[in-house]
Amino acid sequence: MRFVFVFLLLSHTILAQNLDSINRSIHLKSFDFQSNTKYGSAALDGIELTAAELRNLQQPSAKELLHLLNGVFVADACQSCGFSRLQTDGLNGPYTGLLLNGRPFLPSLALVYGLEFLPSELLSSLSLDRSGLAQQEWSGNFPAGLIQMQTDMPALQTAVFSVRQSLWEGGAGDRQITLYQPLVGKKTQASIWLSRRDRTAWDVHPDGFSESPKLQLTTFGFQVIQALNSNHTLECNVRGLVDARSGGSDMHLPTVERRIAETIDHQWVSADLVWNHTVRPHFSQSTFLLMNGLNRQSYYGGNGLEVAGPDTTGQALKYAGDSHQFWLLGGWKSELKLNARLQLNFNAALGRDVLRDATPGFQRKLQQWAWNGSAGIQLRWKPKPILELVAGIQGLANFFQGRLGLDTLSWTSNTLFPALLPAIGLEWKPGERWQMGVSYRMTQRAPQIFEEDIHLSMLGAQPIFVVWQSDLKPERGHQALVWARWKRKLGKGLHTELQLRCTVQRLSGIFIWENTSAEELYFLKEKTNGSGLWMVSPSMNLELSGTQWKLQAQGTANVQSLDEPQSLWDESEWGIPGWHDRLLQVPHWSGLVRAEWFPGSQNRWSVAGYMRFWGPMDVLRMPNHAHEWPTVVLSPEFLELALTVRKQWLLAGRFSVEGELSVHNLTNALQTDYGQGIHRDPNYVYGPGAPRRIGLGIRCRWW
Repeated sequence: MRFVFVFLLLSHTILAQNLDSINRSIHLKSFDFQSNTKYGSAALDGIELTAAELRNLQQPSAKELLHLLNGVFVADACQSCGFSRLQTDGLNGPYTGLLLNGRPFLPSLALVYGLEFLPSELLSSLSLDRSGLAQQEWSGNFPAGLIQMQTDMPALQTAVFSVRQSLWEGGAGDRQITLYQPLVGKKTQASIWLSRRDRTAWDVHPDGFSESPKLQLTTFGFQVIQALNSNHTLECNVRGLVDARSGGSDMHLPTVERRIAETIDHQWVSADLVWNHTVRPHFSQSTFLLMNGLNRQSYYGGNGLEVAGPDTTGQALKYAGDSHQFWLLGGWKSELKLNARLQLNFNAALGRDVLRDATPGFQRKLQQWAWNGSAGIQLRWKPKPILELVAGIQGLANFFQGRLGLDTLSWTSNTLFPALLPAIGLEWKPGERWQMGVSYRMTQRAPQIFEEDIHLSMLGAQPIFVVWQSDLKPERGHQALVWARWKRKLGKGLHTELQLRCTVQRLSGIFIWENTSAEELYFLKEKTNGSGLWMVSPSMNLELSGTQWKLQAQGTANVQSLDEPQSLWDESEWGIPGWHDRLLQVPHWSGLVRAEWFPGSQNRWSVAGYMRFWGPMDVLRMPNHAHEWPTVVLSPEFLELALTVRKQWLLAGRFSVEGELSVHNLTNALQTDYGQGIHRDPNYVYGPGAPRRIGLGIRCRWW
């Protein structure tokens, strides 16, 4: 499990007011810094999915939609808690930044579960920025790029009430209810939304142990946008999540009476305040303040484990964790247009992140503090209509302080990681059909305020605690991106577009964990710097579209090499070497073929389908039974099919009803060698996270 630590950002929108005589309201039109129309094609690699495309696939949340972006791979990575492992071009979760409307929306402690936070009903677009040139203030911290999630403002969004029910093989089910209501006045826009998701546990074998945990997820949000005058707007957002999930065995029994159990609860609240100022046509600026508070409670145990624990029964190993994170972040960004060809962007941000974590059963206390600051400048110059140059430099400073206390161990660390990171890009459009570009940027990934290995990780019945090496240094990276796009109109209403891209990553001093000591009740690891990594990721995207249909095919490959092999297990313990020269659980290749057909007027009904495929992965398999040895397994290939049908009925006034029918994982492509029994390795997961399932839904919309 990997947590993405987000420590800075700059706001996404400059708002301007515009009187609409029909609605008798002021529509606040957004200006997204990451969607600059002059450079958006290069920054976003030309892939941006609209609200209609996302809705037609009838998926419950953003997590299930991310794999539509070429090179993005999301997999369930635990049989007990079902956390999400995110990859972009083969680089795991912390290497990718996720933004909601240009700002972070989940702290690191919740991110791998929070991918399910945003219901698909609310998304207006989804895109990927690999070059980082569209939002330079973020790119230096995330070598794999930035995933942008956008939602409409209240005046542009209709009210929605939807109910979706999926039925799985084996008796499991997944139900989601979402309500969104915009409120539009003359100078004020507001909206409120609430979503509830309930999913039962699922056992693929069945052997009594869940492969997909029980989930109860409630998310909510409230937004107000106030036009102060023609040049100033004020925006306020409040969002929250209540998440409870439970996996293991004997789900009908209380948690402590199961043979093995894992339960995790999250309560998260976020609030931000944004002030936008626009002086047309030359100047605009945005300032924000963001606060996040999160509590996490965890329990690992079961009365079938061999090690007796501190609970009252004397049978179960009760391994409880209690975490609290508070995150405060402020930022500013401005745009100055000197003339039609020259533009300057300035940014600055400062954040404070605090984590307090305790494991009462082991008298363990962990405290971490981090200050993160940045400032930068970027120039956009267009000397000719067919040529544009973007160049900038970003200064970063990350200060970390941590303290870990155990029964016989006290550990502290103070580190400061400064950096000066340049970025440059060139876009050339020699004709109407061709467009191409190249970019380069440096990156620095400092240690995060929270990582899964520090909090709750198990080695058999022993928790793993991680400390940092005293001279730990940040990861340094270099990324080069080359891309080309070709467009052509083949006939009346027929268009084709081909995109080719190649990303080259060089990371040095990558973070690794070394075994330092094995105690009776815990296992201590030390975080240190490894050597380096080379990775090349070529990809292709082909799109054909007509007046009533669209066909898209995309694929990417990951070629990687570690400077020196990594150690996957302790050779002295097992008596066999555990060295491997690749990153684990990275598909050698992956892709997607997606088709849509929307006949009739105003797209009132549609048929959509996709084939998602990924190649073999190197996966670590720890012993599941006696007389087994740890080994690296080359997983099989997978092909996942889905088909959805949507029909809309317009009723009286401005009210409509949509019906949905979907079948996901049509071929029931599943992993067949999940770990079984009390001593299974729940992290041995690499296949699709759910079996064949049929979904029914109804969506009501009104204006």
